[in-house]
Amino acid sequence: MKNLNYQLKQLCRHNHDGRYATQQNRERMLSLLADQLHALSYRGLEAKSLKPKHVEALHQNLAPPSGLEPATH
Repeated sequence: MKNLNYQLKQLCRHNHDGRYATQQNRERMLSLLADQLHALSYRGLEAKSLKPKHVEALHQNLAPPSGLEPATH
């Protein structure tokens, strides 16, 4: 298991906010985030070293489905 994945999993296990399903969803989403950062060649990250540049990299990596425009309200 990658270090960031492990640290985020431990963070979730020590923080019991919300219902069981909410806790599981949070753990899955954080694991997905760590996997995506690893796929984007960010290696050796720790939970305490996450910075806005990592969030921006994840945001730029997300592409809207082809042919769809962003919704406006």
